Amino acid sequence: HVRSRRQRQMCIRDRINTVDPAARMANITHGPMMDIGMPGMTMGFAVDPLVDLASLPLGQEINLLLSRNPDFSMTLVGFAKLSGATQ
Repeated sequence: HVRSRRQRQMCIRDRINTVDPAARMANITHGPMMDIGMPGMTMGFAVDPLVDLASLPLGQEINLLLSRNPDFSMTLVGFAKLSGATQ
C-alpha cells in the first residue's frame, strides 16, 4: 500500500508559521493547491509521527511534502529546505 500512499502525496512551497508539539500540528501558510482545487490560505496540518518537530524550519519558505488522507485532510510527512537538504 506504499504505492497508493505516494500517489496521494504532493510537494508544495510553503511557510511553517508555528508548531504545537502537544497536538503535533503545524500552522502553515500555503499557496493554491491546484491538484485538489484548494486556494491559498493559512491553516493547521497534522504532522506525521516520523517527522522530528524540532527540525521544522519556522518562518522560512520551504518545500513541504503533504499526504492526503482518506478523509481528504492533509498530513505533513516531510520537507526540503530550498537549499536541497531533506527530512
